[in-house]
Amino acid sequence: KIARDAITEIKAEEKITTAEYDGVLNQDYVLDEYHRIIYGLDYASEDIFLKSPRKGRPRLPYDGPSRRFLFKAVIRYLDKLETAKYSSIISRRHKFLKKLKTGSFNNLFEYIFVDEFQDCTQSDYTIFYRLIKNPNNLVLAGDYAQAVHIGKVSDIPRDTDETTERMRNRNYLKLDGSYRLPYRISEAIKQVSENIKINGQEDTDVITPYKGAPPGARPIFVFAE
Repeated sequence: KIARDAITEIKAEEKITTAEYDGVLNQDYVLDEYHRIIYGLDYASEDIFLKSPRKGRPRLPYDGPSRRFLFKAVIRYLDKLETAKYSSIISRRHKFLKKLKTGSFNNLFEYIFVDEFQDCTQSDYTIFYRLIKNPNNLVLAGDYAQAVHIGKVSDIPRDTDETTERMRNRNYLKLDGSYRLPYRISEAIKQVSENIKINGQEDTDVITPYKGAPPGARPIFVFAE
């Protein structure tokens, strides 16, 4: 509701009376843009947002009105959120990141373990790297093929902070198959995961049926174009 209200205000101020910008000026798009790009890639200023690539998002012309209206809608949403004394899991992370940039709470932990890494944005990793003493002690578990929240924005950035110990080569430990998905379900969606690998992350593994997995449900019908 707050995002919708923010969009309504921006449309009125910019005298937008047609549906020309409804593709970006809708609450789902605005909230995704905040999560994946403005928070996720830490595009903190309008100038950066207007002139920078938006990996994994639909293309919008650089310096164009769609980007400008979209940025204004996100900032208005955040202002209204603050005024109403509300927050979301993303806005709380955003505030925490800003605190970390001031030097607060840095280097607190020897080890950090992160599950479902495919749901972590670049800014989330900035938080991890600032909280940990040694970037080589960050342990991640997850699967790019399950990046349903942030899509192809999902990636594991290296720690580029020159003041910390240099990150060495990562050590990958891959499962031979899915130990959680039932065998027949894995068989049914194997081709879907193959398509994700072709069109998405290089590190994505094809889902392999594993006979030691729990029996689970049996698919009745699976179909896709």
